[in-house]
Amino acid sequence: MIDLFVRTMSGKDKLRQAFYDATLARWEREPVRIRLMIDVHYRKARLLAEEQAQSEIYIFTDDDCLAHGKNWTETGLTAMMRHPEYGACSTKSLIVNESPFNGEGDIFPVPCVGAPMWVRRGIIKDDLPEYLYVSECIELHAYMKKKGFLQGIINGIFHVHLGHGFSTDPRWVLGY
Repeated sequence: MIDLFVRTMSGKDKLRQAFYDATLARWEREPVRIRLMIDVHYRKARLLAEEQAQSEIYIFTDDDCLAHGKNWTETGLTAMMRHPEYGACSTKSLIVNESPFNGEGDIFPVPCVGAPMWVRRGIIKDDLPEYLYVSECIELHAYMKKKGFLQGIINGIFHVHLGHGFSTDPRWVLGY
């Protein structure tokens, strides 16, 4: 079974709670071991996921990223296992212009990826630099590139970023 780490916060308002409820209900239909990371700072959450993961590949996501489609976990895991050159991958967002990249094959390379993020265990270590929430994806890309890994998008599965447009607004990033 694959580990799934969901970063969330306490004290959610009604809308953020609805995002959380919907995404968690969807994850409960997948063959994953759900682990909630409540009020854990960005970098620390990444390090804790790495430390606690039991599966070779794990998923790290936020509470507003909804997996969309059939065989989501199986498709992503199969692609990651076939392509050890990728340290982290995401899926195409169904939100217009949020994932402007296209490519061929199981996985295609992109400049950086966000949640939901498939992560190869063993790459993220204590040398992960400090970063701000708004630069997390860019910092992780530079970190993995320095270690010789690509980042990509897994073809054939999608997600809906329910918080698109306001997730990085400081009023919505309350607990992090």
